[in-house]
Amino acid sequence: MNLRYLKNSDLSISQITNLLAYKEQPSFNRSFKLWTGLTPLEWRNQAMLQ
Repeated sequence: MNLRYLKNSDLSISQITNLLAYKEQPSFNRSFKLWTGLTPLEWRNQAMLQ
């Protein structure tokens, strides 16, 4: 997955979910956490600190 969507703070997690063609945000959150060990919001918050 391209992480540029999460780096764009103008996009909500819900908008990203739709852009990636997930039907529901919880499904995206679960998949993302399996791939990265973090929720999308946790990942975004960490990326903004760097």
